[in-house]
Amino acid sequence: MGAALCCRRPRRVQDESSTVTYAGNRGTQSPAIGRVLVFVNPKSGSGKSLVTLRDRVEPKLKKNHIDYDVVITSGPNHAKSAIRSRDDLGEYNGIIILSGDGLVFEVLNGFIERHDATSIIPSLPIGIVPSGSGNGLLSSLFYSRGEPLKNPKFTERAIDVSCSPEAHAQPVNLIHVQTDREDIASFLSVGWGLMADIDIESERWRKLFGSNRFALGGLVRILNLRTYRGRLWYKPYSGSYGEVDVSYDVYAKTVSERMAYSSSVMNTEKDTVLSHRELSEAWSDMHTERVVDVNEEVPEDWTRVEDDFIGIYAVSSNFKFQELLLLSQFIIRHLLERREIVEHNCYPTLGNVVRKQQYASQMAQ
Repeated sequence: MGAALCCRRPRRVQDESSTVTYAGNRGTQSPAIGRVLVFVNPKSGSGKSLVTLRDRVEPKLKKNHIDYDVVITSGPNHAKSAIRSRDDLGEYNGIIILSGDGLVFEVLNGFIERHDATSIIPSLPIGIVPSGSGNGLLSSLFYSRGEPLKNPKFTERAIDVSCSPEAHAQPVNLIHVQTDREDIASFLSVGWGLMADIDIESERWRKLFGSNRFALGGLVRILNLRTYRGRLWYKPYSGSYGEVDVSYDVYAKTVSERMAYSSSVMNTEKDTVLSHRELSEAWSDMHTERVVDVNEEVPEDWTRVEDDFIGIYAVSSNFKFQELLLLSQFIIRHLLERREIVEHNCYPTLGNVVRKQQYASQMAQ
């Protein structure tokens, strides 16, 4: 069962699907400039997200006259289910997530399974307060803007941005991942082999080492290096790489007002979830050029590579993110020292393999 936080004159606004939320800034003398939906994972990273919410995020939201409703997740896919089924998202200006990339992933894929996904995703920006062991999306945005990437300034700046009345939304590229069973939205990367193993197998050290678990997992893995036989097809993108200028002020309009301006329709029915076929068709409409379905034959104009791989890592962000940059340097350096990397070919690709038109929005300042 989800829990709830309240402050001055709390008002219960929703209680469904194991989600209980309360209004946070109601009843104050100054009128609110907007309203945000806050998701908190109490078990992310070192488990201090609730303390961060109480001591650092809530005071800033109150000071800046921003109303907020809090959802404390009770387990995997809680946030995804809540986003997928809520019929009041149009009332908010944005979402703030206190967790790592995992909860951002849940929220994003909750959006994807809604019938109004293509219109609500760019209209509902996400602010992130780093509380998990992996904070790649926020790191990539901060890196691009010259913001600090080391704590405590990293977290301090993230809180300032997420709670700022002057916050504005900046677009972030999405990537479509398709398997024979599901369609998934990714905002950073898709990994197979070494990097995926490090991420999954270092999970046991999450609470003890936080984000340092990746470096430890990398050391363990290169001391017992695995190879993976596989086939990779890819097609270099030949279109334009111009930037999409769709930034907007977060608190100037609610989600419903933004969607009304763009003639989009808000989904107000509960539990209207896309089927697997409908989801695949929706993703196809978002692609800027024809992309091969997982069940189709790959065209001859795609490049094929068949080899023994150490790993494959496709990054969808335009920016380098902290954990990948540092971990990649660490792994390559140690493999070179052991002379093992020379036994495997490298297949670097520059730019996006296939550019996607669809994007999500993240709060910036």
